[in-house]
Parts: sequence; structure tokens; C-alpha cells
Amino acid sequence: MTAADFRRIALRLEGVEEYSHAGLPAFRVGGRKFASLEWEDRFVMKDTTKRSIVRSIHIIFSIPILGYIYSPFEELPDYARPTRFVFLPVMVLTGLWMWKGHVLRRLFSKRSA
Repeated sequence: MTAADFRRIALRLEGVEEYSHAGLPAFRVGGRKFASLEWEDRFVMKDTTKRSIVRSIHIIFSIPILGYIYSPFEELPDYARPTRFVFLPVMVLTGLWMWKGHVLRRLFSKRSA
């Protein structure tokens, strides 16, 4: 994704405004910065924004699992496949990312390549 692509997508979101931070473009919503251009063509999202996104995904994907657990026994086969192959893996991955994300980022960083 280029800087122009990111700028176009970010400015489509409601309430996003672009401003200059240290001579480079940055974006904020409600007065709080959520992304900025670090180098010539690389945007960086703040860690708090990343954590909020992962936490929201984790919470949203836990709702169908609760439905699976507390649904009537006759409806379990309807929920089994999506729970096993979508909701539970997403919950495990987001939970692992929130718990040991710093280690995973270090493993997959470009510096190790």
C-alpha cells in the first residue's frame, strides 16, 4: 500500500482530518492521532490503535461462542462448523496477539529476515 492509497482510505473515514506532524502528514480523529507517515512511503499506526482493533475483534468473535455454549442441544450442529473453523481460531489468535504480541512481532519483524 502506498502513502497515497493510505491517505485516500483514511480520509474516507468519518471525522478523520489530515495535519502536519514534524513536517510529515498525520491523521487524527477527534483530536487524537491514529496514524502518521514515518518515512517517505511508510505509514505507522499507533500501538494503542492496534490494541483497540485486536481487542474489539476478540470481543466480537466471542459472542457467537457464547451462543454456541448456551444454545439448545438441537441447534448445536448448526453452530459447530463456524465455531470450530472461524470463531475459535480467531479468538485464539487475537488472544495470543494480545498476550504475547511483542514476541510475535519480534519473530516476524523485517530485521530478522
